[in-house]
Amino acid sequence: MAATTRIFCVSSLAGAMTLAAALDAGLFAPDGRRLLLVAHRAEVPETTPAPDALPGFARLRGRFDEVLSWNAVIAPFHPAAWSPRPDDVPLWERYLRGLWRLGDDEVRLVVESVQESPSLALCQVFTGAPVDVLADGLAVYGPTGEKIDPLVGTRVGRLLHTGAAPGLTPLLLAEYGVPSVPVPAEALTKVAGELAEDQAPLPAPDGAPVTRADGGPGGTAAGNTGTTTATPDHQSPGQTADTPAHGSPGRAADTPDHDNPGQTADTGNTADTADTADTPHHGNAGQTADTPPRGNPGTTADTPARQNTGPSADTPARAPAGGTRALLLAEGLAARGLLSPAGERELLRRTVRDAVALGHRHLVLRPPPGAPARWSHPLEEEAARLGAHCSVLAPGLPAEAALVLARPALVVGCLSAALLTAPERYGVPAARMATGPLPARLTPYAHPDRPALTLVDALVPELGAPPGAAPPREEVAALLDAVAFAMRPAVRPDLRAAAEAYLSRHLDARTRRYFPRRRLAALALPGAVPARLEFLPRSPAVRRLARRARSLTRR
Repeated sequence: MAATTRIFCVSSLAGAMTLAAALDAGLFAPDGRRLLLVAHRAEVPETTPAPDALPGFARLRGRFDEVLSWNAVIAPFHPAAWSPRPDDVPLWERYLRGLWRLGDDEVRLVVESVQESPSLALCQVFTGAPVDVLADGLAVYGPTGEKIDPLVGTRVGRLLHTGAAPGLTPLLLAEYGVPSVPVPAEALTKVAGELAEDQAPLPAPDGAPVTRADGGPGGTAAGNTGTTTATPDHQSPGQTADTPAHGSPGRAADTPDHDNPGQTADTGNTADTADTADTPHHGNAGQTADTPPRGNPGTTADTPARQNTGPSADTPARAPAGGTRALLLAEGLAARGLLSPAGERELLRRTVRDAVALGHRHLVLRPPPGAPARWSHPLEEEAARLGAHCSVLAPGLPAEAALVLARPALVVGCLSAALLTAPERYGVPAARMATGPLPARLTPYAHPDRPALTLVDALVPELGAPPGAAPPREEVAALLDAVAFAMRPAVRPDLRAAAEAYLSRHLDARTRRYFPRRRLAALALPGAVPARLEFLPRSPAVRRLARRARSLTRR
């Protein structure tokens, strides 16, 4: 009987964290070799550290027998742009089996997506290999991006996800009947804590030294203003600040009310253009100069032996809050095509102003992956101008690890799954940035971030807004079904009835921003025609006029 080798392909530290939690929870059989294949998908990979070079990855490495580089295998091509030619597939499989010493092993794949490279390229090379999909964000609650090759889709056995929205069923790959399996929250919080331990401790919000879990001092005192950049020191951050009472989402305890600055950000492209697929631009995919050598991808001399780790019973599920500290999650909205660069900068500045106005005197910024060192300078200056202290975390740190490290009184973001998990798993209230009409302006309508934007907009209150009751999960599930059909009617035609039912009952001033009138008209869905004009399509006179116009056009 042939041995089994599992190849786990990840392109971010967050993906590696979710994968480690799934392994700890026993969602993969312990037999056979475990190869972690790291793909660095930055626009210019040579200018930013790969996921396996980020602080904290060393804590995850021991769960695998080897850590390999996909970039090194396919150089000089870019991982997001390369896929094998059909005639070359047998050659590539033979080459990789030799390079990675697979021999005649049965190969099983665990990838982040089967819709795009590098995951799709790996599935194409190992034809016939069983596939599991491991998704770490809110995209699982949206439809499959496009129709995928049935030879790939029918091989998917499971969809593993973080379970960020309990009560909602993932829609990703549902057209293939793929069952969804949530990764246990206990395993996720444990691994997030491991990553946080490899980061530098943050100064306490009141200027006192941070107290570590081992009882020793954790850092230097912080003044009222200034900036601290967090760099790894491989020690536990373990603060002991008490959790303050929370009223309105985003307002620090025992802080007098302040007026919301309320300045309007440029929230994206205003043109409601036709729906076209967005293809990310990756610059010159062939550049490999100055790439740090990795050696032979199959070499294991420097790779530690795999450790059998699992969820710890004494790992706390909730972290105490850190006084008036607020965690701001920057998610690269301009790079994702959601906002213009100027619009993103203004949105982040406004978020800093709003957080300080609500009494948060210590701001912790989590830059997006691949952000340059100067990225945070305008935000640091804005915080200092307002008399607040600003700390900057390492780019690419997963949001849940940032939560454990910062132990904030509030977390603010736009698309992150941590906005949904923070209240449930860490006892930290969440607020979304003031994205305003962005859901209505986002183009094309089938933008891959639309499900996450819709879910956060529906469930998370805006920063500074008074708390309100969240809509029932049944209504949110119906909303996601309607959005999924409007995004991909060719992929999920079975959702038309659900979309029509939701729009007939729930389309109002609040939900209208999720469904532009032009999109509803293109799909002949309820709400395309204003209510006062709904009689027109049924009017005999209008029908006669339309027939007359068509006959004249044919002439």
